[in-house]
Amino acid sequence: MILQEVDNVLWELIAILREVDDVLWELIAILREVDDVLWELIAILREVDDVLWELIAILWEVDDVLWELFVILWEVDAVLWELIAILWEVDDVLWELLTQ
Repeated sequence: MILQEVDNVLWELIAILREVDDVLWELIAILREVDDVLWELIAILREVDDVLWELIAILWEVDDVLWELFVILWEVDAVLWELIAILWEVDDVLWELLTQ
């Protein structure tokens, strides 16, 4: 009688453990799907990283061009100030001629 009860309890325990085993296999399947999604995400992020590095390279080139343009504009500004100084001198000479 006691052995029969022990046997029944063991069979119930086995049934419970089988259910736990089933749940664990389902969990493993879900985790494998999550793993697949994460690897896909990593692949996408690597592509995004590549694009961002290309963008950085382009922006560095733009920065170089803008710097060269700034240097040219600085030189043009200096020439314009020299031209303004010359025109002031011409204005002074013309004023002297007009006031004589």
